[in-house]
Amino acid sequence: MLRTNGINCDIAVLPHGFLARRKLFELAVDFDGVFLHKKGVNLFDAFWLKRYSKKIIYNFDDAVMYKDKKPEFNSLSHFI
Repeated sequence: MLRTNGINCDIAVLPHGFLARRKLFELAVDFDGVFLHKKGVNLFDAFWLKRYSKKIIYNFDDAVMYKDKKPEFNSLSHFI
C-alpha cells in the first residue's frame, strides 16, 4: 500500500545490546525519517537515534494500553 503511493520503507526490530542498537541507529542517516512504534527508548538510545535521524515519529497511541513488564528506569517515556 505504501509503495503504490511512492513511499518506500524498511522495517527493523530494535535489537538487544548497546552496540547492535547503535549500528541500527547509524543506518537512520540514509532515511528521511524513523517511525518508532510501540517502544519507548532509554536515554542513551534516544541520544543516538536523535543524532542520526532526520525526523523521528513516535506512535504511542496503542502502547499506552499495555503495561511494560520490565520498565526501564531511564526510559524516555518516564519524562514525557
